[in-house]
Amino acid sequence: MSPDDPTAAGRPGVHGSRRTYEGDGVAVEWDPTLCIHTARCIAAQPAVFDPARRPWVDLAAASPEDVADAVRRCPTGALQLREETAPPPEPAVEVRPDGPLFVRGDVTVAGRTGHRFALCRCGATGNAPFCDNSHKAIGFRARDNARDELSGASPAGPVEVRVPDRPGPYRVRGARVVTPSGDVLADAEECVLCRCGRSARKPFCDGSHRDHPQA
Repeated sequence: MSPDDPTAAGRPGVHGSRRTYEGDGVAVEWDPTLCIHTARCIAAQPAVFDPARRPWVDLAAASPEDVADAVRRCPTGALQLREETAPPPEPAVEVRPDGPLFVRGDVTVAGRTGHRFALCRCGATGNAPFCDNSHKAIGFRARDNARDELSGASPAGPVEVRVPDRPGPYRVRGARVVTPSGDVLADAEECVLCRCGRSARKPFCDGSHRDHPQA
């Protein structure tokens, strides 16, 4: 794909080069390998972010403050400010129905740092551990969200996501696990979350990956 073509991003198996868009008082970095087209940037600032236009980002179409606000709405980290001045959001792992884990806060995962990432939990991504929309292609379903015992100690970050080299779950430290509506599924210092897509206790691991070592 072209590094300036947003329409190809968000398709399973598609990768592209990072690109930086610079304007008066703001610079935005776009990583298409993390983009899954949630379209929150477009909803916030359609004049700035237009996939049908080339280039698709026009930073002159809004104030730097409004551009920054739209960029911070991106839940995957595909869009970031080159010089982020705002503090990280409250640490949390948001479990998306039939979709990925939206991790936010002061996050470190797979050697990368940032404020927002989308992690695969269907087991089919070609960009592990990050979501590439493969859950849509395979018809992943995960509405049976379990609850873990609450510890009573609210984790406050920083957020560390450990991803094993072999089949196994995510181990997340420093963030509570929540639904999109804010219901708390787990409030422990460390949570063990399924990434093979087979657990019967989604979003938590139940050891099912041991029966499928290729996952």
